[in-house]
Amino acid sequence: MTLTTKQKNILAQLSTDRDFATPGEPTRTYVICCNHRTGSNLLSEALYRTGVAGDPIEYFNLGFIREFCRTRGHNQLPLFRYLEEMRQRRTSPNGVFGMNIKFDQVRLAFQNDPDVAERLLYRNDAHIFLYRRNKLKQAISAYKGQVRGVFNVVDGQSGEPSNQDAEVPFDPARIIRNLNSQSWIDEEWLAFFKKHGISYYSVAYEDLVDHYEFYIRDILRYIGVDARDVAIPTKPTVKIGNAEDDALARAFLGHLDPDGGYLASAADANRRASRQA
Repeated sequence: MTLTTKQKNILAQLSTDRDFATPGEPTRTYVICCNHRTGSNLLSEALYRTGVAGDPIEYFNLGFIREFCRTRGHNQLPLFRYLEEMRQRRTSPNGVFGMNIKFDQVRLAFQNDPDVAERLLYRNDAHIFLYRRNKLKQAISAYKGQVRGVFNVVDGQSGEPSNQDAEVPFDPARIIRNLNSQSWIDEEWLAFFKKHGISYYSVAYEDLVDHYEFYIRDILRYIGVDARDVAIPTKPTVKIGNAEDDALARAFLGHLDPDGGYLASAADANRRASRQA
């Protein structure tokens, strides 16, 4: 059976080959509080490769949970038993453990007990809010991933399935659904921070990509790691976005305003404001 990129990534991230050789006892935990298509795999993989920030993968992605259960011959496994095992395997030797959490994923995993989910989220030492400024590009990236089943590619990965280059038809309704769901997730995270009085580190996908080394080192400092002598790995994931994203964005904006009247007027107003400034 040929595995998809997504399946291969899940198997690789759960494999014992990825465990720390000498895991530490967790003394400091952090959460990457993120949305879909915000560079969370880039951030998580980079932090893991430093060797001093645990392994903050998507532990509450249902695909990960199902695969973990399958390898143990269970149809269902208590989530905290699963998480405790991963803590024992993926806490870096300096005692740091991290998690990459999408709000909708943890809400789904704990749908029968949302209070437990909230306690799991706020009882951490540090919270990183990762978001994307360009919401349309974010929605299009998610739509492309849904069509192709490819959401991230680790640098050097080979033997990719042919559907990675499959044609992506223009479907404005699905793009709008992604815009709605992604806006909801950002709002839920911000409401969660406010409800619990949580101080958090905020970084946009666009800034993380453009100033990668600075942000990895700064985030290490934020979570309590002395980052002065830490070697920052080269970017570990391959950017999937390309000119196709721009074409889909233009098609979507044309769909919203086929006559170009409102968009053209807004663009003119922005240019005038820029000149006056």
